[in-house]
Amino acid sequence: MTLGELTAGRSAPLLCEPADFLDETLDQIIAAHDNAVIVVERTGEIVGLLTKDNVVKAVQAASALGDSIAREHVFSWMTVSPTQISHSVPIDEAFAILDRKKVKAAIIMKEDRPLCVLTISDVLAALHEQDVSLIHEMRGMLFRPLTHNASLGSQERR
Repeated sequence: MTLGELTAGRSAPLLCEPADFLDETLDQIIAAHDNAVIVVERTGEIVGLLTKDNVVKAVQAASALGDSIAREHVFSWMTVSPTQISHSVPIDEAFAILDRKKVKAAIIMKEDRPLCVLTISDVLAALHEQDVSLIHEMRGMLFRPLTHNASLGSQERR
């Protein structure tokens, strides 16, 4: 299964600009029930990725200072130059890329267009689903009743 197949049917990704306020961008993420927003310049160039993990770090830092994230900008907390993976990449290869780069999320791209943000949890769930399917298939092969011809062959060997 490729990332394109895995992510088919997902809604368009959330986008924001680097100068947007962090609290307003967090409101967008929450309202969309999403995990991240792709940060783009006005030209459309992808310059970052803001995940819920980034926001948690910002909130923790602000709380430690007795402050809030109300006046913080996205560019101060986003992941710069986020990992981008083609939609044609198989999911097991995508897992290897995320693991090698030590990141929890990547932008799935089709040509020059972002399709969505994919998290390590999404990839692990898909890999698990493939494993379960394979296990069921193997169990079916192992525990399939013998056919009439197969049972005759075993009787002839006795």
